[in-house]
Amino acid sequence: MVKCSDGTLYSGITNNLDNRFKKHSSGKGARYTRSRLPLKLVYFEKLKDQITAMRREWQVKAYSRQKKETLITKKNVEQIARAMIVKDGQILAAHRINAGNLFLPGGHIENDESPEEAIRRELNEELGLDCKPGKFRNLIPHSYREKKTAHREVNYLYEAELPGLAAGSNPESKEAHLEFFWVKNDLKELKRNNLKPALLRKLVSGYKPAKKAAKARKNEKKRDQFTRSVYPAGRTG
Repeated sequence: MVKCSDGTLYSGITNNLDNRFKKHSSGKGARYTRSRLPLKLVYFEKLKDQITAMRREWQVKAYSRQKKETLITKKNVEQIARAMIVKDGQILAAHRINAGNLFLPGGHIENDESPEEAIRRELNEELGLDCKPGKFRNLIPHSYREKKTAHREVNYLYEAELPGLAAGSNPESKEAHLEFFWVKNDLKELKRNNLKPALLRKLVSGYKPAKKAAKARKNEKKRDQFTRSVYPAGRTG
């Protein structure tokens, strides 16, 4: 179930939550959601087969707005925005002091925020730096238990940049309970450092941000080739 920008709720079924959400978020999903972007995933269930899922979908669609809100509140799916900041083969990771795992920079999305706004706010609070969120990459559901309490969350993963921050130079945290450092961005290192959620490891390992200069040169080369095809040697137009 997703909440649209106008506050309405939309329900559906899928066998690939990440791909379905990306399709809706890009405006290529249902007609209803296309004009109501951006979206937030507020509730999801895993069921044994498609028939069971279809029955549950129709049941939920028949609920009143109040009953849907109760369902969302009861399950309490936390909304998390994560920044994938990669430079020179290293990825910036965060660590909560005395915890046994790493996570990507970011944090909880407030009620009226978009994931991009949450990333900018969180990185400014945690590092005092202006982060530039880029392309939305993946939606990662995650469940875990902490002190006998079950937690359910969805992580919105975005490419991001921190201008002026050099790889290898660990930024100073503005919050005493956190520390930040660079980790080699390969699957073995991410697993050894216990990056959570575990699904993130394969998604981010080996990622290389696009080189703007290389892109510019490639585009310039294409323009030159086009110009030569339109204006052969000896012709100026």
